Amino acid sequence: MDVDRPSQLARKFSDMQSMEYILLPARVAQYLGVTDLDSIAKTDSESLSQLFLFPVTLHPHNQPFDAIRAIGLEIVKTYSVVDKCTDNYLILKRNR
Repeated sequence: MDVDRPSQLARKFSDMQSMEYILLPARVAQYLGVTDLDSIAKTDSESLSQLFLFPVTLHPHNQPFDAIRAIGLEIVKTYSVVDKCTDNYLILKRNR
């Protein structure tokens, strides 16, 4: 994928703008869901509070750059699954 910085991600997205269809490995599809880190922190806080018997409040801070998550969010926003090519690949079409 060769994306390590946000500037490289912008280049990747600009390359994708001309693509009507994309072929996506099915194993990558698991990363296409939107992850709400605040809800994860809330759930983990509740679990730890029950475990330790005192209040725990977690907040996500200084999140590292996650290229796969950023690309997944862009794909979900821009494309829709059309069909499965094989068991290993999905065909996605640009939303109108």
